This record gives sequence, structure tokens and C-alpha cells, in this order.
Amino acid sequence: MAKAEICKFDLDETLDNEIKFGKYQLIIFGLIAFPIALNGIFSNAYIFTAGNLNYRCEIPECDLQENREFFTPWLNLSTPFVSNLPEKCKKFQYVSNESSSCNVESFNRSVIIGCESFVYEDDEITIQNQFDLTCNNEYQLSLIGTINNIGQLFCYIFTGFISDRYGRKIVVILGCLGNGIFGVLRAFSFNYYQFASFEFLDALFGSATYAAAYIIGLELVTPRLRTISGTILNCFYALGGIYLGLIAMWFRSYKILLLITYVPSFVVLAYIYLLPQSVRWLLSKGKHEEAKKILSKACKFNGTEMNVQTLSLLNEKIEMQKSQDTNGNLANDSEWMKKISLKIVMQIANLAYCWFAVIFVYYGLNLNSVYLEYWNKHVNFIFVCAIELPGYFITNFLMEKLGRKKTLFIGMMGSGMSCILAELIPGDIYKTIFYVCGKLLITIAFSCLYIFTIEVFPTTLRHRFFSICNIVGRIGSILTPLTPLLIEISPSLPLLLFALLSFSSAVFLCYLPETLNRKLPENIEEAFN
Repeated sequence: MAKAEICKFDLDETLDNEIKFGKYQLIIFGLIAFPIALNGIFSNAYIFTAGNLNYRCEIPECDLQENREFFTPWLNLSTPFVSNLPEKCKKFQYVSNESSSCNVESFNRSVIIGCESFVYEDDEITIQNQFDLTCNNEYQLSLIGTINNIGQLFCYIFTGFISDRYGRKIVVILGCLGNGIFGVLRAFSFNYYQFASFEFLDALFGSATYAAAYIIGLELVTPRLRTISGTILNCFYALGGIYLGLIAMWFRSYKILLLITYVPSFVVLAYIYLLPQSVRWLLSKGKHEEAKKILSKACKFNGTEMNVQTLSLLNEKIEMQKSQDTNGNLANDSEWMKKISLKIVMQIANLAYCWFAVIFVYYGLNLNSVYLEYWNKHVNFIFVCAIELPGYFITNFLMEKLGRKKTLFIGMMGSGMSCILAELIPGDIYKTIFYVCGKLLITIAFSCLYIFTIEVFPTTLRHRFFSICNIVGRIGSILTPLTPLLIEISPSLPLLLFALLSFSSAVFLCYLPETLNRKLPENIEEAFN
């Protein structure tokens, strides 16, 4: 009889009808919003710290040592021009003349030579001019983004297991601390290889904080509030990106940028005491007494109380736990893991491909926004991040009205069409408009994909399966920093590649299940049956 009653315990029903959404959930959301915003900063920081600057050859005989100007009256005489800009790494041979100033007679325009030193267009400092990554070494700038994303990939390999085994809270705290330590060390790097090593370690330790914090938030609410909760949490990621763009605009040195954005990470030390563990995770691990304490605390904060039957069921769970193996759920899931069919494997692979495509396009549009010509790179980046905010609320509306699959389909197909139109229709203003529309629509797909993935997988293995999808997705983000190199082949290639991936993932999406208004599955049997 006890076992039958225990099966009736429903956390969603308890949260919805007894504890209710209130002050407690708002406090937790406020706490997890901070690491989510930090992740929005850290995952994009390399765009500015390893930014590609505009530079030209220094002409020692003509450039004044003080108050050197980028564009000078004699520049077209000393340097070859391509597309109305001076060549970065070539100059004409200087020949002495009797005049005290540089003029047409000062250069032999039939002889082109390489540069020994450079003049930069503005006073911005990135690792390019700090470590002299020019000309043949310029590719090392793109490698920083790739190294960051390789770190993210390895991070998701380990943190999915850690989160499901030891809880979401430890991933959030250790991740933010790792970010803070390696971000600060990066600001004091002596050479490129040291900087790149700390970039990798930064991503390795802290990339999963977003996913862990996001899962804590969604596991705390019922299906009715899951969509709007995910929308609000996503907004903090976008706000982090906007903050990064503003700081990069105001502080032109990458060292100051790193210190201002990474030092606040150490605040999460207080989360050891402030942030509770996920109740849903505690229940899945048989830690019913801890779960009961947190639920009772939530009732106290919200001014509500659990009814006698709910308390009785929790107490029975606690008593049973004392006499049973705490790994029962894991053992049950292990049995189901052996029975996973080819259909289920294909479903996971399908979802993983969607992650690859969406992440590749999402970060690709973020990264390449600095190359748009209508505004400067800081305004472009801020605007592309800001467009995510309405995107999240549009996602909320569409998911509730149309469901998860149709929302994802609209986001992916729409983003692909926008990328094609941005390339086909001439004019900087039109390209910028369609480019931003593409970012808006892929944001809709990305934010929906997070919620959709969490709803598909069971609590006991949720972060592990979530990490598998994220790992495949991070392969896309590893390749993303290399897309600017495609511009050298053809300026159209990046946007056409984004469109191709968006269209293909939209087609495969049709074979995935709908999860609208479905309760979060607690085990593999519930998830896949």
C-alpha cells in the first residue's frame, strides 16, 4: 500500500497547487540569473580580446613617431590599396630623395616589399597588437575562438556526469570560480601560448554553468510556467552580451575588459550557502529528507503550506529510503539503457544534429556581426545581442500557441531565408536588416531548443543527455570562429553555409516528438514510452 501511495507523489502537482510560484522561486531565479549573464559575457569575450584590427605597414621614413596617423596624404604613394583600404602587409620600396617630405619620388612603385612594423587605425588593444599577430600569424586570432569552443566541448563531456551524479549546484559554483581564475590570469598573460592555454581552461571549467543554472530554474517550475521561466532566464544571457559590448566600447584594452568582466565571478562563493540544490534532482536520487526541507522552506517564503497527504508521502519516502539502496533509480535507468532501441538512438542523434546546426548559425551570426559595414563593430555586436530580447518573448508566445516543433521549424527556416536574402539583396542597410532578422529567428530556435531538450530527457539522466547534444553542438561552435576565413574565398560563403545548415536541421526536426504541456519525465521509461 505504501508503494502505491508513493507512486502518486507528483512534484509538479505539489509545486502548482500547494507551494505555488512566489517569492522563493523569484529569489532562486535572481541567483541563477547572475551566472547565466556571466556566461553570456564569457562565451563571447574572445570576439573582442582576439579581435582583428585594421592596420597597415609603418613607413619609418615618413611616419612621425608621435601623433602617427593611419591615413596620410602620402599613403597611396607608399602602400598598395585593395577595395579602398591599404594593404596590411605590403608596401612600396622607399628610395631616398632630396625633399624633406614624402612624395611621389620617395617610392619605387614597381617594387613591393613586406613590412617590419605596423600602424594601427585606432587605439584599441587586443592580443593582435599585444603579441604582434599580424600578416602570416593573423590566423592565430581565429584559433582563440576555436580553442575556447574545444574547451567547451570537453567541459560538457564531464559536467553532464557531474551534474547528474553530484547535483547542478556544484557545476554552477565550480564553473564560475574557474571562469574567474582563468579569466584574470588571461589578462596577465606574457605571450600568445599562455593566453591560449588560459582561454582553454576558462572554457573547460565554466562553460556548463549556463546549462546547469538553466536546468535548476526549469526543474523548479511546473509545465505551465516552464516556457516563460526559460524566456526570462534567456534574457539574462542576452543582457550579458550587451554588457560585454558596452564594456568593450568604453575600455579599449583587452586586459581591462577581462578584469572588469571576470572578477565578479568570485561572488558565487556565497552560493555555497545561498543556492539550494534542485529538488527534482534530490528526489530522483532518493534524497527525500533534503527535498522536504527545501519544499518546506519554499512554503515558508511563499506563505503557503503542503497538505497532510503530501507530507505523509514524503515521510514515507524518507523511511523507505533508509531501508533501500539509494541508487535504485540509477539501476532502473541502467536496465532501460540496455533496452534503448535504434529509434531512440536516432531520436537523440537527430536532436544532436539540430544542436550542431543551431549553435553553428547562432554563434556564426554573433561572430560575423563585427564585419557588417553599416555601424562599427561594437554597435553591431550590441544590436545583434539586443535583438535576442524580443526573440525570447516571441519564442514564449509561439511555443505556447504552436508547440515546440513548429516554433523550432519557423526559427530555423526563417533564419536560413534571412541569410540568403542578406546575401542577395544589395545595399549595406538591407544586408544589416536581414542579418539581424536571421539572428532574431535563430535565437527563437535556440531558446526553444533548450526547453525542448530538457523536456525530452529524464531527470536522472537529463544533464548527461543534454550534454551529449551540447557536445555535438560545440563541434559547430569550434568551427564557427573559422568562418571569417571563408570571406577570403568568397564574401557570400558564411551566410550561404548558415542557410544550408538551418534548412537541413528544419527538415530533420519533423521526426522529433512534441512536448508541449508534457510533465518532465523522471526516468527513461517515462521519457521514451
